[in-house]
Amino acid sequence: MPEINTEYIRAYQRNDGIVVTEYTTDLEIDLEIAKVTIDVRKQASNNKPALVLADVRNLKSVTPEARRYLAEPVAYDGITALAVVQKNGFQRLLVRAYFAVKKRYLDNLNCRAWAFGTREEAVVWLLSQPTMN
Repeated sequence: MPEINTEYIRAYQRNDGIVVTEYTTDLEIDLEIAKVTIDVRKQASNNKPALVLADVRNLKSVTPEARRYLAEPVAYDGITALAVVQKNGFQRLLVRAYFAVKKRYLDNLNCRAWAFGTREEAVVWLLSQPTMN
């Protein structure tokens, strides 16, 4: 699958099958942008289940409406494991706490999720995840 670039996100599938999403610098995600980013991620995986590495280090903010939408099942559709790359430890702690609280919800969606400080850590974790589908 070729690389997909929009004004908000770059997405591509690596040779090992991991779909990588990178957000543009200082992006403020609102509801419409959130919908676009999910569509682009699905296109990058050919609408097939995939391991996803979401590099969110460039994000500036996410509106409450977008945050709620990104917590809905539609946002996890087609994701078997999600590794979020954060820029600092405090953000990672918050995301990890969120995923821990939402573990049963994510399990019901057949998705595992965790936050990391580097892409390398995220890739190692993603490739260690068993297939759930």
